[in-house]
Amino acid sequence: MNILVPSKLINYDELSIQWGEIKSSLPWMLDAYQSPLQDMALLTSKDSLSIYAMEDGRILEQPLREIALQEGDAIIMAEWAIGDYVDKWDEIVKESFNILE
Repeated sequence: MNILVPSKLINYDELSIQWGEIKSSLPWMLDAYQSPLQDMALLTSKDSLSIYAMEDGRILEQPLREIALQEGDAIIMAEWAIGDYVDKWDEIVKESFNILE
């Protein structure tokens, strides 16, 4: 898509768990995203997106679900929303992008 993303949609968050801890136990992971409640993590590898539960600040051993990624797939954005932010995000996305329904 050849579009500019509005700056109000771009944000960077830090993980509560150290990246080195993730890489030491799951060395094949390339990136990580964590929920605002710190109860879930999405971890990406070359060929999958894995969803993990978190407890006491650590990622549990077995993924809840794994989603296969095909060659050429890329994660371009991850955003978590809770509370009234869900409605705000819905409104911003609908205003900013032509959504196909």
